Parts: sequence; C-alpha cells; structure tokens
Amino acid sequence: MKYQSIIITVCIALISYGAAAQKKQVKKTSIPAITAHPQEDAFAVAVLKALQQNDTAAWISLYPTNDEYKGILQAGLAAKAEGLTQQVIDDILVRRKKEAAAVYASQFSQYLAQADSLHIYWENVVFEKFEFQEVYPEPVKLKYLGGNIRFSCKQQHFLMEGIQAVSIASGYKLQSLAGLRVAEDGE
Repeated sequence: MKYQSIIITVCIALISYGAAAQKKQVKKTSIPAITAHPQEDAFAVAVLKALQQNDTAAWISLYPTNDEYKGILQAGLAAKAEGLTQQVIDDILVRRKKEAAAVYASQFSQYLAQADSLHIYWENVVFEKFEFQEVYPEPVKLKYLGGNIRFSCKQQHFLMEGIQAVSIASGYKLQSLAGLRVAEDGE
C-alpha cells in the first residue's frame, strides 16, 4: 500500500514537472521532458523526494528489502562471483537484518546535514534530470545503474553524485550515494 502511494506521488510529480518544463523557455542548459527513461527518472525523483520530505522511512524503502537483497546475492552466487559462498551470503544477511535500517537512517541524516551546509532549501528544489549509465556486469544477470541526479535550488545547480542502483522485479533499488555537491559551471 505504501509503495502504491509513493508510485502515485512520483507519477504526479513527473506529470507536473513535464508540463512545467515544457512551459519554460529553453536556456543554455535546457531541461528535457521526462519521457526517454520513465522508470529511471521515477527512481531518481523518489530519491530526491525522500530528502525533500525529510522522510527517513521513504529513504529506507529505496533500498532492497532483506528478501530482495538475498535475491541479489543469490544472483551473484549463481554467477560464481569470487569469494561469494552460501555461508558468506547467510552471514551478510544476518548482519544486514540487524544493521541495515540504522545504517540507511544514519546516512540519510548525513545527506540532510550535507544539504544544509550547501544551503539547499528542499521546498525550492526542482528535479532537472538523472544522468546515468546502464551496466550489465558479466556474468551476473542484473542491470545496474551508475549516475548523478541533477537538481536546482534558487537558481543554483546541484548534483547528487555517485548514485548506484540495481534493477529487480520491484523496480530500481538504491545501492549507494556518494554525496551532494554544487555543480560546477559547464558541468
């Protein structure tokens, strides 16, 4: 039920953003309509929205559940990833069940503090685009994304850089985020 409300919110945001982007005049760095990669853009908007709404639970939900994470590890085991055994997977899952939510919540707080130090005012943030590359590591049969989320606040441009995500049956799930920073001119 919670995922349905998040998906509906993301869809409304995407439609609203697309309409607003079409009304704006094209500048040196035009904002493309969100249509080329709807699933990837919806994921990026969900990442941004969790921070905008200061919603730790939404942030944690961006990561794989324990069962989803187990599936990801099993895909690595099936691909005979070096050093990955069933015992290692079992140990990782036990530790993850105990620590993951707290680690994700702590990282979320750090990103909010980082945003404060950069003078990012979430009520004024506008999603610009998600720049990413698809990666299909051999022999694992999963699709990964690596990229940056571009957004603006009060006419200053920012990056959420080092986004790593994996595509699973329920959609894209966050793996990591390097941090937030001011986008350099021409970047």
